[in-house]
Amino acid sequence: MNDIEEKFSWNEEEADYVKDITEGTLSGNEDDNLGTFTDIYEREYSNTCTKYTSISVRNARVYCRRHRGPIVCTIQAVLVLSYAAYFIYACYYDFNNTTELVVFTILTLLYLLYALLRDKKGEVIYAKCMVPIGAVIDSHWNILKWVVYVLVFGGLTIFILIDTRYARQQLMSVVGFCTILLFCFVFSKNPSKVRWRPVLWGVIIQFLLGVFILRTYVGYALFEWLSYAIAYFFTFVDYGAEFVFGEDFEEHYFAFKVLPIIIYFSSVINILYYLGVIQFTVTKIAWIIQNTMTTSAAESFNAAGNIFIGQTESLLLVRSFLADMTVSELHAVMTGGFSTMSADALGVYPPLGIEAVHIVAASVMSAPAALGISKLFYPEMEKIKHMSNDEVAAKMDKSDAINVVDAAASGATMAVLVVGFIAANLIAFVSILALCNGFLGWFGGMVGVEDLTFQLICSYVFMPLAFLIGVEWADCHLVAELIGLKIFINEYVAYIRLAELIENGDNGVEPSISDRSEVISTYILCGFDNISSMGMVLGAMSSMIPHRKSELSKIITRALIAGSCTCFSTACIAAWRLFTRIKTKSGLTWQSRMCKLLWPYTLVTMNIGKYGILKLDKYINLFYYDLKVSIKNGECVFSLVPNHRAKCFK
Repeated sequence: MNDIEEKFSWNEEEADYVKDITEGTLSGNEDDNLGTFTDIYEREYSNTCTKYTSISVRNARVYCRRHRGPIVCTIQAVLVLSYAAYFIYACYYDFNNTTELVVFTILTLLYLLYALLRDKKGEVIYAKCMVPIGAVIDSHWNILKWVVYVLVFGGLTIFILIDTRYARQQLMSVVGFCTILLFCFVFSKNPSKVRWRPVLWGVIIQFLLGVFILRTYVGYALFEWLSYAIAYFFTFVDYGAEFVFGEDFEEHYFAFKVLPIIIYFSSVINILYYLGVIQFTVTKIAWIIQNTMTTSAAESFNAAGNIFIGQTESLLLVRSFLADMTVSELHAVMTGGFSTMSADALGVYPPLGIEAVHIVAASVMSAPAALGISKLFYPEMEKIKHMSNDEVAAKMDKSDAINVVDAAASGATMAVLVVGFIAANLIAFVSILALCNGFLGWFGGMVGVEDLTFQLICSYVFMPLAFLIGVEWADCHLVAELIGLKIFINEYVAYIRLAELIENGDNGVEPSISDRSEVISTYILCGFDNISSMGMVLGAMSSMIPHRKSELSKIITRALIAGSCTCFSTACIAAWRLFTRIKTKSGLTWQSRMCKLLWPYTLVTMNIGKYGILKLDKYINLFYYDLKVSIKNGECVFSLVPNHRAKCFK
C-alpha cells in the first residue's frame, strides 16, 4: 500500500479503504456492487488530466484547512490596508467631500474598540463594577427612587417654565401631553397594575430624543443628513419603475412610483436580513430599550425593529415568540406597529413636499414611547417568560434564503402581497369616503348645508385635540381634518392633503396652514394607526398564531388607540420644542414663511412678494437676535439686530 499511498497522496485511512476495495467488493456492503479497485481506477482516473487535477484540488483544500487561521488573518490584513489606503487618498483628494466616510470610519473604529474591550475585559468589568453598583442601588431603591422622581419631575418643571418664558403659548403642548397620559391611565385595562418604570422611561427617552433632534444643531443636522441619505437611497427605484412602466411612469404616481418603492425596500431588507445586518442592529437598540424600560426582550426587539421596517415585517423578528407572549406583550407589539412608519416612507412623502427629517425623527421618538404608553394602557397582568437579548437573538428566525439573489427575489415576492393589500384598501376606502361625502352632501343639502362632508365633520370633532397638541387655533380645523383622514382612511391620503396645504401656502393660496402647524401635522400623521392597518396586522398575526386569534381581536382596537396616543404625544413634544415664526421689522406688509423650524438656530426662507424668495444659507440664533428686513434701492436687505435678551445675557 505504500506505493499506492505515495502515488496518489492518500492518507492512511484512505489507503485502508482502497485496500478493502482491491480485495473484491467493498467490505461490509455487498449491495453497493462498486466493483473491484481496477474498475474504480479505470472509471475515476483513466483520464490523466482529471487524476492530477483532483489530487491538486484535494491537496489545496487540505492545506487551506490546516492553515485556515493565517490565511484568514492575511486576507483581513490586506482588506484593512486597502481600506486605509483608500481612506487616506480620499481625504487627500477632496477632504470636504469625505464627511460621511470619516464618520463611518470613526464609528467603526469605536465599535471595534468596544468589542475588543467587551471580549477581553467585559466579564471582569461587569463583575467588579456593575454588579456592586447594581447591588447598592437595589438595596436602597425604595429611598433612591423617590429622590430620582423628585429630581426628574422637579428639574423638568423648572426647565419647562424657563424654556417657555418668552413663548407661553407653547405650554399648551405640555398640557396636551399630560392630558394624553391621563387619558391612557383613566381608560387603562387595569390602572392599579400599572408599572411606572417603563412608562416614565419611555416618556423620558422620547423627550430627550426630541430635545436632541429639535433643539440642538448637531442632532438636527445628523437626522437631516440621515433622512436625505435614505431618501436618496429610494431614488434608485425609479430605474426599475421606468424600465417596467416606461418613461411616463410618474404620471400614475401612486401605482407606478409609490408601490414599486415597497417592492424595492422589501427586497433590500430581505438581503440585509439574510446577511444578519438587521438582526445585529436591532439587537443593540433592543438592549438599550430593555435595560432602561425593563420590558421583555421580545417586545423590545419588536420596538427596535419598528424604527426601520414596517409593522408586518417587524413581526417576523419575533415570530418565534408570539405564541408564548402575554396579552400585554402582544398589545405592545401591535402598538409599536401602529405608532411608527417604515423607512420606505422617505421614498414616498418627501417628493410631495413633506420634510424627511421630521418623518425620521417621529419614528425614532415614537418607538420607545409606544412601549411606555402600551404598558400604561394595557399593563402587564401575567407572568412573563423571561429571556435575555442573547437568547432572543439566538432563537430569532434565520433567513430561509439560499444566497443573496434568492433573498432579493424572496423579498420582492413577499412585497407583492403587501402591495396588493395596500392598493385594494386604498381603492375601497377612498371610494367609500366619496360615497359617504355624497350621502352627507345630500342630507346636508336638505337643511341648507351644501358642503357637508366627512372631512368637515372631522374638522370639528378633532379640533380640541389639535389645539391641545399645540396647533394654532386658526389652523386647528384643517389639522383636525388631517387627523380624521389618517385614522379613518390612512396616512397616505392624509399626507396628500397636507402636501396640498403646503403647496397652497407656498403659492399664497387658501386654504393653507402655518409652518409650525405643517411640522406638527407631520408628526401627527407619522404612523400606521388607521382602520385599514387593523386588518393587515390582525391577518398577519393570526396567520402566525391562529390559536390566539380571539385574543388578538379583543385587543386590536385598544392597540390602535394606544398607537394614536403615541403619535399625538410625539407631536406634543415636537410642538413644544418648535418656536414661533419670525416677525420681521419692516414698514411693508409681507407674508413671511419659515421652511425649517429649528429654534433658536433657524435656517430662514421667506416669501417677500415681488422681490422673490429670501434665503439665508446659514443658521441664525434667533434667541438673541431679531431679523430686520428692508428695501433699499429696489433690493432686499436684511440685518440682525440684538434684542433685549442679548443685552441681558451679554
